[in-house]
Amino acid sequence: MKQLAVVQARVDARDYVSEEAFRRKVYRLLEMVRERADPDPSLPLLVAFPEDIGTPCAFLGEKELIEREQTLAGAIRYMLRRRYRPALWRRIRHRVSWIRALFLLQADLIARTYITTFSRAARDFRAYLVAGSTVLPELDSGEQAPPAAVYNVSYVFDPQGRVIGRQQKVHLTEIEERGALDLTPGDLEKLRVVDTPVGRLGVAICYDGFFDDVRSRLLAQGAQVLVQPSANPGVWSVEQQIDWLNGAWKATLPPGEPASLPAREIPEADRENAGVPPSTGFQLALNPMLVGRLFDLEFQGQSSIIRSHGEFAGDVRDGCPSYQGCPGRPGFVRVAASPTEEEVLVARIE
Repeated sequence: MKQLAVVQARVDARDYVSEEAFRRKVYRLLEMVRERADPDPSLPLLVAFPEDIGTPCAFLGEKELIEREQTLAGAIRYMLRRRYRPALWRRIRHRVSWIRALFLLQADLIARTYITTFSRAARDFRAYLVAGSTVLPELDSGEQAPPAAVYNVSYVFDPQGRVIGRQQKVHLTEIEERGALDLTPGDLEKLRVVDTPVGRLGVAICYDGFFDDVRSRLLAQGAQVLVQPSANPGVWSVEQQIDWLNGAWKATLPPGEPASLPAREIPEADRENAGVPPSTGFQLALNPMLVGRLFDLEFQGQSSIIRSHGEFAGDVRDGCPSYQGCPGRPGFVRVAASPTEEEVLVARIE
C-alpha cells in the first residue's frame, strides 16, 4: 500500500514577496495533504507539486514590483532596471539575452529558496517530494553543461530531505525557448528514474509527458510511476481537455491499447489531428497543475491521479471521473473539481 498526493497550487505573486512567504505557501499546501492522508508512518507518501512553482522565486524580495507590475514583461524590465550593471556584465560575458542574464544573476537566490524550502518540507512531512519545477543553471552536478545554460528543472527529495533526483525539461514550449524565458532544452540522454518505496519514479515536466521519446526512455529504465508537473497558460476548454488526455492518461495505457480517442468525443474540426502517441504502460501517473494568475499569465487545468486501465480504456461512461468537459473514463482515480481553484488530491493505492 502507498499514498499518492497531487498539489494543485494557486500561484499568487504575493507568495514570493520573501523566502518566508514562499515557505509558508509550501507548508500550507503540505498541511492540506497531511489532513487528508493516512497518518500511518509505514505507508510511503509521494507528493507532487506543479511546474513553475519555484520560477517566481526570481522576484523574491521585490515587494514594489509584485504590488505594481501587471505583466511578466513589465516585471522583467523592473528587475533589469534594478540590477542593470550586474545583468549587463553577465549578458556580455556569456553572450546571452537579458532575461537569461537575469536568471543567471538570480540563480543563487532561486536555488537557496527552492531547494532549502522543499528539502526541509520533505523532511518535516516525511514524504518523497517532487518539487514541481523552477528555472536554474546546472548546479554542482559534476556534469558538463553548455555555457550559461538555464533549464526548467524539477528536483526530487526523500523523507530525509536529500536530493535523490533532478530532471531538466527536454521539450520546451515556444514561450520557454524562444519567447519570454529563453531557456535551454535538457538532454534526453540524461533522463534518469529514481527508486522509491512507491515505485521507480520518472519525471516528465509538462510538455515532455506528451512525447514518446521521453516516456520510452523512462520506461526503458524501469519507470513505474510517471510524474508530470504541469502549468497550462491557457483556458481549460474542452479541446484542451481532450488534448491533455494525450499525456498522463495515455501514458498509463498498456502497450497495444487503442492509439486514438473515440471520434464522437472529438469536435469535427479537430478529428484529423485526434491521434495520440503510442501507449507506453506506466502503472501510475500523477499530473499536478498550476492554477491562478501570475502577472498577465492565467493558468488553468485539472490535476489528476491515474492508474493503468488496460482493457477498460475504451469504456467511456457516466459515473467515472474525468475532466469536467469529457465523458467519464476508467483510469482516473482522482481529478480536481475545478480548473481554477486550489486543491489537494490524495489516494491510497495497493
